[in-house]
Amino acid sequence: MIRIEIVGNYMGLDYLEFTSKTQVAPTIESVVVNDGSAQRSMVRELTVTFDEEVNGSGRCCHRMMPSRYNLWINILDRRTQMRSFAIATFAAFLFSQNVFAFDTSDPIVAADFVAEEVDGVVAVEAEHFSSQEKAGLRAFHITTPTQHPKADSDGDPAHWIGASGNAYVECFPDTRRNHGEKLIGGENFSNVPGKLAILNYKVHFNTPGRYYVWVRAYSTGSEDNGIHVGIDGTWPDHGQRMQWCVGKHSWWWESKQRTEKVHCGVPHEIWIDVPTAGEHTISFSMREDGFEFDRFLMTTDREMARPMDAGPAAKLKSGSAPEFKVPAGEDGDGSVSVEADKVWHPVTLSQKGPFAHEQ
Repeated sequence: MIRIEIVGNYMGLDYLEFTSKTQVAPTIESVVVNDGSAQRSMVRELTVTFDEEVNGSGRCCHRMMPSRYNLWINILDRRTQMRSFAIATFAAFLFSQNVFAFDTSDPIVAADFVAEEVDGVVAVEAEHFSSQEKAGLRAFHITTPTQHPKADSDGDPAHWIGASGNAYVECFPDTRRNHGEKLIGGENFSNVPGKLAILNYKVHFNTPGRYYVWVRAYSTGSEDNGIHVGIDGTWPDHGQRMQWCVGKHSWWWESKQRTEKVHCGVPHEIWIDVPTAGEHTISFSMREDGFEFDRFLMTTDREMARPMDAGPAAKLKSGSAPEFKVPAGEDGDGSVSVEADKVWHPVTLSQKGPFAHEQ
């Protein structure tokens, strides 16, 4: 048996084990990270070549690792002179600067994660979805300060600054950003809910009744500002065609329904009826690709004023979620200096303080 130690583990991953068919410990001939290129910021794959054939599927040993963050080991059926190649593919959190990266379209919360409604209000981070469905043509991807999705296309930079929890989701690829680009029904646009890129959220309601739905979104154009909301696999009429027309280029709460006569949406018309107390699944599905989604809240208060910040705090019935912190460089002493040889020469302004390295 041979053990491959995992150094600098974050989620408690310890080692991998492989056994030789001859019952003698095999020898590792080579190790390749990803495809062997210089890029090491995200380890998605580890390839180990042994000097002889090894048994079936290596064993992964870990401690304190959530069940969904598995490490899958495949022994490929391609051998050169009876050598085996072990491909260790990290299914979720991956090594990246002492922080695990992840598949940006997969859930980052465990199966026991359930949000809770209290006193007629529930707030949920968009990145805390429990599952994603119908993600073949379009999928929602998570963006954080250290992890940006490798999408086929995106017409604007990441907007995690200002997003609650420093993270949000966006529907990729984004192939229609304005009216001049081709609309392809069932691909980059779906006026019918539940057809493309569905995010599901577990929510425990203590109070049944009618809930008005608000979503915090970031819109930069005319074709990235719509989404649908549903409950328990159904898509009620009043959950369809949420619309944003104001608050462009900022994180903006809205609760309006687009109609044939009012394209920018009618207030108080986006609502969901929760039939019973207990756990329900709240779902959002793509209407337009490129939609950027930070949080949603549901309230029994029809006249609730639009939140001007990230909104009410999220409350959990069970589970926990990872935190995404802004990476910090070396802090300075807060001093500011101005340098120039003569007054008419170009002037260099240097700020030496916290987060100055980000400017």
